[in-house]
Amino acid sequence: MPKLTKIGEFLWKLFRFKTNYCDDSDFETLFVRFLSACPNKCKFCFDASCTKLDNLISGADLAKKVEKSGRKHIMISGGEPCLDMQRLHEFVISLPSDVVVESLMTSLPKMAFEHKDLLDEILQRCKLIDISTHGNSNEEDEDVYGVKLGYNKQDFIKELASKFPEKVFVSCVIVASRFKSLYEIKQRLKHYTMLGVKNFYFNEVGDNKPFELASDYISIDELYSRSHEDFQFGTAFSDGCKIDLTSTFAEDYPEVMVKCRRRCFRCGAGDNLSWRDVIKQWIQAKLRIAPKMATPVLHGDGTATAWFSEVEYPLEEEI
Repeated sequence: MPKLTKIGEFLWKLFRFKTNYCDDSDFETLFVRFLSACPNKCKFCFDASCTKLDNLISGADLAKKVEKSGRKHIMISGGEPCLDMQRLHEFVISLPSDVVVESLMTSLPKMAFEHKDLLDEILQRCKLIDISTHGNSNEEDEDVYGVKLGYNKQDFIKELASKFPEKVFVSCVIVASRFKSLYEIKQRLKHYTMLGVKNFYFNEVGDNKPFELASDYISIDELYSRSHEDFQFGTAFSDGCKIDLTSTFAEDYPEVMVKCRRRCFRCGAGDNLSWRDVIKQWIQAKLRIAPKMATPVLHGDGTATAWFSEVEYPLEEEI
């Protein structure tokens, strides 16, 4: 095996492969799926079955599970974690002081607005809040989410950006029906920078379908090529699914961070399988030089599962 590993390392460097989310290794982080429920009805959702609220344990007991895991970094998501603000607040303030809350991922439902005092206290413990929003207005957001907001979300984002300027991140999904060129990305940046937002994530749509069957899928490569002829980032799997676009928009928005997460064939929507992708998969599977994802998921009911079902971690039994 050592000889095969050296061959794999040589091939890895030869083909200049990048490491992605799905083949990265993180033995410090725990992904906390605080709730499985979600009020939104996004057509591009990875898990449209987010409806259950059964068998949840208290926020304090969930925090004990985090402490028992030994993991020092957590990411809080759902479903929609801000549907239960009291329990979320209890969870965060009950965490051990040496546990870092890397991010709170939310679409900012009305419940968060109605309990903004609790949200403020929660964000004191968070490094960032990743706000999912898909338009330049409340009406656009409602159209994408398929539900009524019930309050002025844009004003609330502005309020949060004023209180936590370095912590507020806005993320949105790039869909073909709304993004025709880089111009639409610039318009999105223009709108939210006026609200005080400095950090942006764009995501290619991935809805667990082959990309040719995902009718609203469009790649960032295609958006670039419409204004930069023959421009290519390479395949998302072999050349990296995490790309930094900050320099592209630096002239208009010099103090803004812009990143994009691309989808490869492993995510459903994404690239065609290239020869380099085949080689990278073979190296990972046969020569084992790239560790599998080591970030397990802790659920709101206190159970833990691996990110990918074929991977097993001792942590699952320990929690």
